[in-house]
Amino acid sequence: MKKAKKAWKIWLLVLLLTAVTGVGGIPGIIFSAVHEQYILMALCIALVAHAFYGTTFYALALANAGHDARVAGAVEQYGLCELPQIAAAASLQEGVAKQSLVRCLRKGYLTGYMLTDTGIAPIVDQRPPEPEPPRFCTYCGRKLSPGDKVCPGCGAPVD
Repeated sequence: MKKAKKAWKIWLLVLLLTAVTGVGGIPGIIFSAVHEQYILMALCIALVAHAFYGTTFYALALANAGHDARVAGAVEQYGLCELPQIAAAASLQEGVAKQSLVRCLRKGYLTGYMLTDTGIAPIVDQRPPEPEPPRFCTYCGRKLSPGDKVCPGCGAPVD
C-alpha cells in the first residue's frame, strides 16, 4: 500500500507542476515575443501545449493511482479477497475495482496474491519442506539420528 500511495503522490506532483508551468507559460509567450527572444518563446509554447494536453492524462493517471491505493488498502487493512467486498470497501464499481486489482498485482502493490475469477487468493507455498541436513558427531564423525542426545558410537553429548 505504501507503493500505491507513493505513486499517487508522484502523479499529484506531476499534475500540479504541469498545470503551474502551463499557466506560467502564457505570459512567457507574450513577454518573449515582445523582447524578440524566439527560443524562449518556443519553449513557453511547448510548455503551454504540454500542459494543455498533458494535464488531462496526468489527472486520469492520478485517479487510477487513487483507485489502486484504495483497493490495496482494502486488501491489506481489511483482508478482503472477494471482488464485490473489495469494490464496496474501495467505493468503486466491480469492473473498475477488478482493473485496479489487476494493476495492483502487476505493479507489485499487492504481493503474495493471485487473481481468481471471483477476486484474489493468497498464494500458498506447496513445496515440501527441505529435509534437515544430516548431523555428525564432532568427536568420532558418526552420523547421528535426529533425536540423538548422546553419540551411539563414542558416548559424547551432542548439542
